[in-house]
Amino acid sequence: MKYITGFVFVLFLGLASTAQQKDAAADSVSRLISGYMKKGNWNDVYELSDSTFRKAISKTVFIQSFVSLQQTAFGNFRDIRFARKEKETYVYKIYFDEYSGKMILHLNAADKVDGFAIRPYNEPGLDQTIQTSNSLTNPFDHKLDSLVRDYIKTNYAVGISIAVFKNNQPFYYGYGETQKGNQLIPTKQSLFEIGSISKTFTAWLLAQQVLKGTISLDSSINYYLPDSVAAMQYKGKAITVTHLSNHTSGIPSLPLNFKTVPGYTDQNPYAGYTQNMLFSYLKTYKPFAEPGKKFQYSNMAVGILGNILELKTGKPYEQLVRQNIAEPLKMNYTALSEKKYISLGKLNTSCYNGAGDTAHRWTFQAMKAAGCLYTNAEDLVLYAKAILQPGTSDLYKALEICFKPTFTVNAQQKIGLGWFILNQNAEEYLMHSGGTGGYRSVLLINRKKQTAVIVLSNVANDVTNLGLQIMQQISHE
Repeated sequence: MKYITGFVFVLFLGLASTAQQKDAAADSVSRLISGYMKKGNWNDVYELSDSTFRKAISKTVFIQSFVSLQQTAFGNFRDIRFARKEKETYVYKIYFDEYSGKMILHLNAADKVDGFAIRPYNEPGLDQTIQTSNSLTNPFDHKLDSLVRDYIKTNYAVGISIAVFKNNQPFYYGYGETQKGNQLIPTKQSLFEIGSISKTFTAWLLAQQVLKGTISLDSSINYYLPDSVAAMQYKGKAITVTHLSNHTSGIPSLPLNFKTVPGYTDQNPYAGYTQNMLFSYLKTYKPFAEPGKKFQYSNMAVGILGNILELKTGKPYEQLVRQNIAEPLKMNYTALSEKKYISLGKLNTSCYNGAGDTAHRWTFQAMKAAGCLYTNAEDLVLYAKAILQPGTSDLYKALEICFKPTFTVNAQQKIGLGWFILNQNAEEYLMHSGGTGGYRSVLLINRKKQTAVIVLSNVANDVTNLGLQIMQQISHE
């Protein structure tokens, strides 16, 4: 569920080679690479490369790049599996804890690596055959279609649901299938996990409590947590409620006891992590960074915030979302019970990891506020309209609190409560992306131009750049 503006898949420097490479050599090298990556040994991976590769990329850059990707996006390496051969290049499906894609391998005549990359997985030719509900009746429809098909050329895709709000009306586009082989194009009502976009709902719930005066953004979080929780402060500076919502608390993305849950599985990692486990961890937790000084994306921090909201209101997270956001906005498919979602039948979608293999839907306990929600394009248009065309009630007054910048991440990006405020190409966007084991999503809003873009995918390959491209196309009209 990390917020990532776009994976940087670097270091593919494969040079043309006329020598015939043996499949056995590639198999041997791939096995060596797999063994080294399991140990986190990028140094020995680099040592498999040839002199041309090393002249282009230094060992330091190579190692630092991949170590950084593992720490921020990939997680621990799990496995690689041969997928196909494209001329003299070998393509493997590659699996990490939090990312699945493809590894590209090219060998020179001496069986040394002269081409290596980790990128999103794609099936060749799929962009030409994927079905769509796009009627292609105007220039914008054609441009959107081109952008989607360009995305599919480099990213494995099964089903994509897109909503565009412009000229005060919504337009919906479906691509692919809700499940491999079922020939059902996603509609505006097809349901997707939205992962970390849930954090924007959490922020709105928080702002409502702030407006009521029951929670203070500047208060120490210890004020709202059980007495058994250790002092959440670093050198006397308290972690505040704002720090939880804007990712400057210094709290890591996940607690150290996260994978100690009996029956833990990477396929559904949050399912067994309870509130008792979270509070037990916080009893001995010692902050190791000054809050408010550095942006560090944290699912755990927002998970703690969700528990504060539940403790303060006495209501479970989904009920809070349902009663305080979804029902007032008439979002009929958001924050429903699992039983209700199952009953919706054909509105449900199957999901797949970044390599196109069947994935497991995620369920949550203590970390609900960080990414548990399902919804669809139709409901998210209503959500976007509330932001673009707010009313005058306290519901909307609370919403405005979310958009006040609370921290500057960099020259292009600030963060309010839960929302990223992105400055790009002289435009300002409110945005958040989301991802789970088998879904990716992005929501972009331009309040000045009264436009919004929603992209939902049932494959775990990032769609943020696709959403930005569609939004930029609207701006050029």
